[in-house]
Amino acid sequence: MKNFDLNCIPLQIKKGIITRKQAVHSIATFLLDNYRIFGLQKYDEDFRGDLILSFLEKGEHLFELFNPEYGEFFTFLYCFIISLSQTKMKTLARKTINEKCILAEAIKDLKEKENLYSSICYQTFETGKTPFRACSMNAKELRDAFAANTRSKQDKKILVLALKSSFYITDEQIKKICSLYKMNRELLYQMIQYCKASIDDKKVKHEKALQRRNSEYFLKNKCYCDLERLKSKEDESVYYIQEEKIKRKQNKHNKNLDLLNKNFKNGYLSLRPTTKTVADILGICERQVNYYISCARRNLETNK
Repeated sequence: MKNFDLNCIPLQIKKGIITRKQAVHSIATFLLDNYRIFGLQKYDEDFRGDLILSFLEKGEHLFELFNPEYGEFFTFLYCFIISLSQTKMKTLARKTINEKCILAEAIKDLKEKENLYSSICYQTFETGKTPFRACSMNAKELRDAFAANTRSKQDKKILVLALKSSFYITDEQIKKICSLYKMNRELLYQMIQYCKASIDDKKVKHEKALQRRNSEYFLKNKCYCDLERLKSKEDESVYYIQEEKIKRKQNKHNKNLDLLNKNFKNGYLSLRPTTKTVADILGICERQVNYYISCARRNLETNK
């Protein structure tokens, strides 16, 4: 097939002589045999093969874009192939940068934690969190069962903390609480399951926030890697990246990361049941729940 034959393809499609799919396959064959015409000899065989596959996937769209009033089809095809190859090169460059950034971060993280890893005592690992199961009692039943047992101020304080920590508390901790304060283990377990069920929506938001924070952290470090490569000018894959653009992105990711970290630190994204949920179970007012939490904080500060 010659250049002249390629120029006839749009008309052949219009007359119904060939379909768009047949035209794309014919052009792909021409591209495979005459890749030097499009300047593709500077790329390896794998790259050219991937490029042709991309053309087979996207080629039919080519005929919708072509306008014969602006020039011949071969000229338009040439520009399309060049644009496709440049887009593919940029995609590969971004992938390479991401992989290098991940590797650099992994090495940095390993060096920071090397001593910690070597000193881990696996025998002291804490048992897993109490597994979730649907609570078989509603809030009123739990409240009535709790009211049947007279509790001291200390007992209530411990219960408030346990329920507030329902997502994080372990089976071992539940056993210790029940043993020390003579509590009904099954009742406490039901209370904790009730609280855990109340934070299902929070868990979804918490997971999304974690993913966002991880993403912002990665993108911030990626910008740093891009800037370092731009300064060294040794990596041609980042020739299209401008320093000012990278710094703007880096500042944006830094701000987003700081905001998310602040939200986690201040407890906005913590997986805790509401004060009202805990108050409803224990049959006390929300002010009392806050009071017991304040007492626990004061005790903690005193014992420091």
